[in-house]
Amino acid sequence: MADGIATPIIGVLSDKTNTKLGKRMPWYYVGVILVSVPTIFAFQPCIFCRLFGKTSYWAFLNYTFMCVVLNIGWAMCQVSHMSLVPSLSLSRERRDHLNNLRGTNTFIANLMVLIFAAVSFAVIDDERLKYELLCQVSVGCGVLASLFFIYHIQEKALTRACRRLAKEFKRSLAANPTTVSSSNVGSRETFHLVGLKDSPEPKQKINSEVQVAPLDEDP
Repeated sequence: MADGIATPIIGVLSDKTNTKLGKRMPWYYVGVILVSVPTIFAFQPCIFCRLFGKTSYWAFLNYTFMCVVLNIGWAMCQVSHMSLVPSLSLSRERRDHLNNLRGTNTFIANLMVLIFAAVSFAVIDDERLKYELLCQVSVGCGVLASLFFIYHIQEKALTRACRRLAKEFKRSLAANPTTVSSSNVGSRETFHLVGLKDSPEPKQKINSEVQVAPLDEDP
């Protein structure tokens, strides 16, 4: 429920965010922390019980709080991750490819967790140790993957480059009706313009070959 409520709220707020780090990445930074920390403490002894007393009431509040914070953090990561795509590419085909990569790697990550869980549960007898180890290894791998993503995705620079390329493309298109083919290298896109002065339907050919979708707003 926390995830369902937080996701649209974070989406609206991230659209209105404007920082030196970009619109989406600040939410991702906070989201990584809010996912990692509660996940570790979710399999630790009750913190609220130590502070306020060992009762079922405080235990319930403790683990409910951890789950709520974790889901809010996950919503931050998910929304910022997916909303970055329109800022990084002009081509719908490339955007679909990026989303497919995200989905594929999510599936691989889930599969790896299940495999590690099956092996560790078969080898380790201590019930508490099983879950603590699974949690720590999963969080560790997730943090490393997030740091890799943060290092390589510089939102402000990539968004400016993409919008600059979009303006150049529109100017070229206005100056000379053309067909367009695009190829991407990372987040860069190169358009090869071929004049079609004799073509009766240049715009239809452009749209069929490269579908240029609206860019996300540059903060």
